[in-house]
Amino acid sequence: MSLLPADAVQPQPETVDPLEIRRRGVKRLLLTLPAYAAVIGVLWVGVSLGVVSALPVLVLAAVIASGLAGFYLVLRAGVMTRSADPLLAFPQVLFNLAISALWYAIADNLRGAALLWLSLVIVFDMRRLPPRQVRFAAGFSLLALVLVTAGRALLHSGPQNWPLEFFMLGLPAVLLPVLMAVAAQARVLRRRQLRQKEQMALALEQLRQLSIRDGLTGLFNRGHMLELLDAEARRTQRSGRGFSVALLDIDFFKRVNDGHGHAVGDAVLRDFARLGLSVFSQEPDALARWGGEEFLLLLPGATAQEAAAALEGLRAEVHAHDWGVHARGLAVTFSAGVCAHRPGDAPALSLEQADEALYAAKAAGRDRVLVGGEGERAAEAAGPRIDRRPAGADAPRLALAASAATGEQAEPAAVPRRGGPWQRLRDLPMIGLDERLRPFQYMCLLSGAVYLACIAGFLGFVQPAGMLDARQTHLFVAHNLIGAFAPSVLLRLPMTARLRDPTFALAQLLWAGTGLLVAYALMPGIGSVILQMIAVCVVFGLAVLRVGEALILGLYLIGALLLVFGLRWASSRSGIDLRLAGIEVAMSCVVLWLLTVQSLGFARSRERVREEKRKLAEATGEVNRVLMHDALTGLFNRQHMQHLLERECGRHRRSAVAFCVALVDLDHFKRINDGYGHRVGDEALAGFAAAAREVLRETDVLARWGGEEFLVLLPESEPVASGLLALDRLREALAARRLCPAAPQLQVTFSAGVAEYRPGEAIEQTLARADQALYAAKAAGRNCCRVG
Repeated sequence: MSLLPADAVQPQPETVDPLEIRRRGVKRLLLTLPAYAAVIGVLWVGVSLGVVSALPVLVLAAVIASGLAGFYLVLRAGVMTRSADPLLAFPQVLFNLAISALWYAIADNLRGAALLWLSLVIVFDMRRLPPRQVRFAAGFSLLALVLVTAGRALLHSGPQNWPLEFFMLGLPAVLLPVLMAVAAQARVLRRRQLRQKEQMALALEQLRQLSIRDGLTGLFNRGHMLELLDAEARRTQRSGRGFSVALLDIDFFKRVNDGHGHAVGDAVLRDFARLGLSVFSQEPDALARWGGEEFLLLLPGATAQEAAAALEGLRAEVHAHDWGVHARGLAVTFSAGVCAHRPGDAPALSLEQADEALYAAKAAGRDRVLVGGEGERAAEAAGPRIDRRPAGADAPRLALAASAATGEQAEPAAVPRRGGPWQRLRDLPMIGLDERLRPFQYMCLLSGAVYLACIAGFLGFVQPAGMLDARQTHLFVAHNLIGAFAPSVLLRLPMTARLRDPTFALAQLLWAGTGLLVAYALMPGIGSVILQMIAVCVVFGLAVLRVGEALILGLYLIGALLLVFGLRWASSRSGIDLRLAGIEVAMSCVVLWLLTVQSLGFARSRERVREEKRKLAEATGEVNRVLMHDALTGLFNRQHMQHLLERECGRHRRSAVAFCVALVDLDHFKRINDGYGHRVGDEALAGFAAAAREVLRETDVLARWGGEEFLVLLPESEPVASGLLALDRLREALAARRLCPAAPQLQVTFSAGVAEYRPGEAIEQTLARADQALYAAKAAGRNCCRVG
């Protein structure tokens, strides 16, 4: 169990500054100005060439300018910052769709260019909207085009080319679902990126907390407390204001573990930490677990006497606490040594003086607080104490999400599938297809539907209108059939399914774009419709292409389109208004480039998502590593070892394979810390862990059980045949090496108790027998092993 403060790792609710919302809204609006300016500029070139009437362009420019000015004033004033749509994304989408409908209504010669603008609006804006608003906007745009067509028919008395009108209306009806699907893909990408950023922030905060806190008590760990001490010493050097430190040691804690077991010992440490936090929770006081049953207290700005008085308050809390809830008759006290740090002294000197005061308190009978350098004395009891504990300071432990171990946090939870006939019909093309490839298959089906719609247009409108002869029509139909079905076939091939892009998306889009460019060269009468289809090629690439591929597609389509127009201009074919066609091509190039820029942005976003997912997996893996390992020795910690023991018990119940556990305790470790200092003690612990890893079998599992105690899990072993022999090898290895470079004369030995797991017993009983055997080894003179 862990006691990390819950408020240290919970994601805080995001508070967005209204000024930041206004800034983002205005910035987003200003980003659209180049697109509007380019469109009006191209149209005004058409006016100067005499192919476009000036009045429609002026009306369109006036509507755009007034609309943008209105949005700017509303966003700048911030009147919508508290609304559900503070950036006014949905109103701006409807405004742009209304502009497209107005353009379609008043620009006789360039109505097809309005459909190009429609593609740009959907891609740029609709990815920011929820699905319901996207569906509403798509229905609104289609209804507006229908009403505009009907209105034009009523207002114009002349004959109407109804086949062409229906063909141009049918194109948005087919393409809007495609654009909506691509917008949905972009929306999913955006949500995934936001979700991964939140999870990354949480994982990093968890990792930070785990790196500075003790896993059992939730207090600061030794490494972080050393950093705090150094920082406080530097601050004292500048300001002259001192601080006090105190070393606390739970009296006779070894007897608690020996007499009541390690579970009770852990509970005592956790309760002691809670009591400490209740007294020393106000910033900048800091309490840390220093090692085993020792704690270190930092009190900035406090004199030694003030610190001693506060510790007397903690003694009163410890005396009043009901320790009997953990074990009948259990009583806990502590001893403490206090030292006031003097400016200019090293923190290590103050710690040494506090350590001397601590051992003076122990020598004087324990359960007392002494100030270093003043001899033995009883500190005056602290006065009434105000509980300064912040809410949640003793909250229960941090729990990581189970998905952290897999690094797949960015994936949404699976939604249960409905069993209706529509769902079964939609899933029919997915039968036998790997789950990873299903999104590709949906895009293949979508593109296939567009190809089939084009075939219907060739057979139902283009060929009857005499734009192509039968041979050309058959070639175009064959081209579209290949494009409609080849990707799905490629997707199911074993050799392509393992590729990063199993559908060859760039090749598909180049295939489609090339066919459309040939169609544009052969069928100038429906050039505006074909230009709209070319724009859709780039839209399709938004969801699948990488950065280089998106740039290749955009440049290829723009360059090829200009080449086709140049050849047409050079041929001077009769019956074609090359000036009007030039305006259409210029408008198309502007839209294609803007879509390419959007595609590049989408591709970079996908790369960031993949990179953030990789970093998130690394961060969560590091969190798990910290959760499972002891920071000092690198061995498994007690919590993870408990889990491994339970698994080994389950394996024994299934296969009846024997296993043993061995409790190992370094002999007279307290003397090492007292005589050589904690740094040498840490070196001894780390050195023992390194030696044990080298000597024990690869299948043996070693964990730091607590303080100077270690637990060894010996799978498929019996106590005498394997367990004792393994520990004897370890003893010989320790005798042949020096674990502490700072104290080369120090010889480290250990005592151990081995117990075999018995069928049907709880693992705690096996550990208790190993614990009894350990103390039998200590009673026999230490530096030996016993079987329990």
